[in-house]
Amino acid sequence: MAVSKAVLEDLFETRLPPKPAVEDISLRDEKLGLGFPGERFDLVCPECGAGMKLRNSKHGLFYGCEKYPACKTSHGAYNDGRPKGTPGDKATRKARIHAHRIFDRLWNSKAGEKPRMTRSQAYTWMKKAMKLGDSEAHIGTFTVEQCEKLVTLVQKKFPGVRNVWDKLAGDKDLF
Repeated sequence: MAVSKAVLEDLFETRLPPKPAVEDISLRDEKLGLGFPGERFDLVCPECGAGMKLRNSKHGLFYGCEKYPACKTSHGAYNDGRPKGTPGDKATRKARIHAHRIFDRLWNSKAGEKPRMTRSQAYTWMKKAMKLGDSEAHIGTFTVEQCEKLVTLVQKKFPGVRNVWDKLAGDKDLF
């Protein structure tokens, strides 16, 4: 049985996705970015208000301000392109670093020290002490005020951490 070329083309054409118009391709390319599944296109630079786009470096993925090099604001990203928390301005980033360094000492011990608790126990304690839900208990999303509260709570509950904090707070090279 001979099938005409027109019938074959018609048959296969219905099984193929429609060819996009030129306008569709240009719009789609802008949103493809690096193509990671968790990549976001709605992040706004907290310093200048421009968009932030996913970039890759020898240290891994990060979101950088689209106005780079005029604005050098950046924000960490996971290997799948999801941002680590929410971008913050310089003061917020600094406060988050302070809070993480003291909070992490609850389960990260230095040589010769015994950890006070596991990482999971530390986050459970933080959620309870700060009255946070699971989705809120991420220092990468904290405000400056929340960071300061966490530092105060850690120092009050675990006085031995205070000396470490004092050393870190006095280390000007960290910031």
